[in-house]
Amino acid sequence: MFPVLSYYAQFLNPEDIRSFGYLGCLLELAIKDFFGLPLVISPAGKPDLKAVIYDGKAHYIESKENGGDFYNACKGTGIMCYAIYIDENKTLPEQFGYVMPMSVFRSAGYALNHIRSEKIDKNGYKKMALQTLYNYKEDDFHGKKAFKLIDLWEDGGAITFKDCFKK
Repeated sequence: MFPVLSYYAQFLNPEDIRSFGYLGCLLELAIKDFFGLPLVISPAGKPDLKAVIYDGKAHYIESKENGGDFYNACKGTGIMCYAIYIDENKTLPEQFGYVMPMSVFRSAGYALNHIRSEKIDKNGYKKMALQTLYNYKEDDFHGKKAFKLIDLWEDGGAITFKDCFKK
């Protein structure tokens, strides 16, 4: 039914990986595949996709994995698909992630200092710096912030990948 995320590596090129990170690209392609969209990485400054999700309405959707720079690409992006941890040997619904309104992601991020800064890059795109929540080298979470964020997200109506991405 769902392929494991490593399946999508065949659709990546080295520039995608350099620009956006390997795991983040796999996440974006898996979400696009779920909606039957072309398996192509969106350029910076453009929304990842537009689809009917979360509340039965079409939204611009951004996907993000863990921490680092995040391009809040497009005015009107309504939904965030955020994976705290990705195991490329698991399917999309098995990933540790949440789907939520962008307003919930931002308000919780600012409340707990997950969003470290916002700035405009040299190309005029709005960029946020996100604190890393999961340390892959140590195979552990960075403190308790991830769990506090999850509580705020769930209070704001976030749903798990498991509940969102099912066929």
